[in-house]
Amino acid sequence: MRFNLAALIVASAVGVAQAYDFRLLYALPSGDDMVEFTVDFGNACAHWAPALAANLTFEDFNVLPGDYHGNNTETEAKIYCVWNQGGNVHEPTAYTKDVAASLGATPVSD
Repeated sequence: MRFNLAALIVASAVGVAQAYDFRLLYALPSGDDMVEFTVDFGNACAHWAPALAANLTFEDFNVLPGDYHGNNTETEAKIYCVWNQGGNVHEPTAYTKDVAASLGATPVSD
C-alpha cells in the first residue's frame, strides 16, 4: 500500500509540474463588449501570422470574463492564445500579449 501511495504522490507532482496556465488579465478595448472581443480575439489568435509563418499548430484560445476575483466581468477578461510545435502540446508558445495588443486590449495588474 505504501508503494502505491508513493507512486500516486510522484505521479501527481509530475502532473502538476507539466501544467501550464497562460491566462493573463486584460482590459477590453474601449467600445468592445465581451462577445465582440471574444470573437475578435479568437479570430486573430487562430490566424496569427507570426505563428503561421513559424509553422506552428494552433492549439487553443480562451476569454474568461472578469478578473481573478470574479469582478469587472464586462470590462476585463482572463485571456490566452496558444500555439505549439506540430501538435506537441508539451512545447506551447503563447501569443496572448501580441494578439491582445493588436486589438487594443491593455494588461491589468491584479
